[in-house]
Amino acid sequence: LEKAIVTVRAWWESGASKIPDEERVELLKAALDHGAMLVDLEVLTLERVESDKLRDLDWSRVLLSLHAPLEELGDGQAEYLLREARSLGAWGAKLAVKAGDARGAAERLYWFLSEALRMGVRAAAMPYGCCKGLRLSLYAAGSAILYVCARSEIGGTAEGQPCLENDTDRSLVECAKRLHEATLKP
Repeated sequence: LEKAIVTVRAWWESGASKIPDEERVELLKAALDHGAMLVDLEVLTLERVESDKLRDLDWSRVLLSLHAPLEELGDGQAEYLLREARSLGAWGAKLAVKAGDARGAAERLYWFLSEALRMGVRAAAMPYGCCKGLRLSLYAAGSAILYVCARSEIGGTAEGQPCLENDTDRSLVECAKRLHEATLKP
């Protein structure tokens, strides 16, 4: 688990889990106790779970996230995510937007990365439902994590998602990694 990001995505935020929020938080704490590098917790969970249930969470290993279709992403939600990540001392903040419109997703996610940089928050940007090229370019532009997916035949859940398929895709990932490293150097 030392290189894993563990999530138990809630049904109310595009996930499949119907486990009560308090139990999901306990599962994520257990994952950290067993050596997970990070856990991914939805920022809206902060409003759904009593604060004492979150008190002993190791925030330095929490990726606070928000998942929403682009057209449903309301004003202030991304800013709220960044403010909460900063105030809690979270490892970082992830904005994931579902978009058939790659241009709209790109504009919103590039804005998110620049705002996170301005606020001093590590950020990850994840478009889903659109092209893998956008994922690579967001990573090259400073997203802390490169999101790739796996098809179901190899254990993934990426039906309808842009997946790495061949050596060309893998070489694009290597190129994006080099660009990402270059953007992080002073």
